[in-house]
Amino acid sequence: MAEEKSTPRAASDNDEISLKASWVGFEETTVVSANQFVSQFMEDGLFILSFGMVTPPFLLGSAEEQKQQALEMGFVPVETLSRLAITPARIRELIQVLEQNLAKFEQRSERKPSE
Repeated sequence: MAEEKSTPRAASDNDEISLKASWVGFEETTVVSANQFVSQFMEDGLFILSFGMVTPPFLLGSAEEQKQQALEMGFVPVETLSRLAITPARIRELIQVLEQNLAKFEQRSERKPSE
C-alpha cells in the first residue's frame, strides 16, 4: 500500500491545515517497465521527465545478415510511456525519495545472497 503523507493546504489568513494525502487507484494502476529516461527543464521552471521503453529489434538470419538488418534500420524506436511536468521543489523531493529507497534496497540486498 502507498504511504500516506501529510500535505499542508493553505487556508484564509495564511493559516495552514494539514491533511493526509491518500493515493486513490494505486493498486489498480498498471505498472510498466521503463529503460529510457529524458530530463528537460523549461523556461517557466518546470522539469519535464519522460519515460520510455526500447525493445530490441527482432533480427533473423546469420550474424552477418542480422548486422545488415540492424544497419538498415537506422534507429530503434523508443515507446513513450509517460511525460511528467514537475517543479524544481518536487524534483528535489523525488531525488530524495529515490535515494532513500535505493539505500534501503541496497542495504537489504547486502544481507541476501546474490541471485
